[in-house]
Amino acid sequence: DGQLITTGGTFAPTIRYNNGTFYIITTYADTFLPFEQNSFIFTTVDIFSNNWTQPMYLDQAGIDGTMYLNTGCPVSGPEGGISTIWQSKLCLTTGHSLTQPKLIYRSSLPAAIRLKTSMAHTSSAARRSQARVDGWPFANGGKLITFDMQDPNLPSQSNVSNILVHNFLSPSLQLGWEFRGTPSRPWWRIENNSLVLRGTVATLSALDGMALVLRKQDALFHDFSVDMSFSPTLPTHEAGIVAWVNDLYHNTISLVRCQDQTNATCLRTLTTVGERGGEFDGNTTTIYYPLPTGLSNTTQSTSAANVRLHIRATPETYQLGYSMPSDNATTWLTAYTASWMAPHYESRISWQGA
Repeated sequence: DGQLITTGGTFAPTIRYNNGTFYIITTYADTFLPFEQNSFIFTTVDIFSNNWTQPMYLDQAGIDGTMYLNTGCPVSGPEGGISTIWQSKLCLTTGHSLTQPKLIYRSSLPAAIRLKTSMAHTSSAARRSQARVDGWPFANGGKLITFDMQDPNLPSQSNVSNILVHNFLSPSLQLGWEFRGTPSRPWWRIENNSLVLRGTVATLSALDGMALVLRKQDALFHDFSVDMSFSPTLPTHEAGIVAWVNDLYHNTISLVRCQDQTNATCLRTLTTVGERGGEFDGNTTTIYYPLPTGLSNTTQSTSAANVRLHIRATPETYQLGYSMPSDNATTWLTAYTASWMAPHYESRISWQGA
């Protein structure tokens, strides 16, 4: 996949335990080309010790590996392929294959065996028992699958709201923050309880290299806000927050220079329509908004504008807005349907959503 060369990432880590040792098998993919995908194993005897062996790379090609552990060597390890599962025996001391790969499953579908969801894949119809009708998996008793469904096996209490506040008290980013590709230069730092980003020439449409820190949306109802201080001095300067789908589809609210040839700072929203294959697929709407009185928006001002930027997500709608410092009232500038945040494969594999 030429579109995501630098962001193949690590695929489907699987943990196993045998005879006092924990094993993790996973695949690192420089790209989606088979010869640039490398599976490896690393181990520990204490899973809480943070003391793991160095990766031991395997001969076997493919992705999404798992292991069937026998006593000693050899060990069998099936590896995925396009619509197929292959199995070979390998030695845990060297990672070398001891047998030629054997085909053990071929999907009848003209695609990958997994069920594609918003998280790329969560389960495989080929690897589990499942009620079927006319050969197809049959879920939820044939009833409509909706956001809200009754299940007597689940707790009756409502979902509990979790509020997560990051004040950047630690000198390093906490778990949960991630980058688009590995940063090639130090464009971010934590200073004075703030995350400071130094902009790069790469835009959000680049494959990597942009000054972008992401966090997964982990709930259907999700509020995200950032207290920001920024003073753009060139038309190309921008700082803001983004509801990210991928490099082609992302929706932002940011601080930029106004379009009136002055030094004034404006808010700007940018939304990309995402109905796959529809009339407006890929169209982008850009709107500029003058900053309200009280923020740094005079034509001669060089001080930074201080504002809190907001993204509010619900199952039906996403909203972009802002609020003044020390003010709880949010002004919502634009909204768009949540379907615009659905995965867009564009004839390629794409892990996305943040």
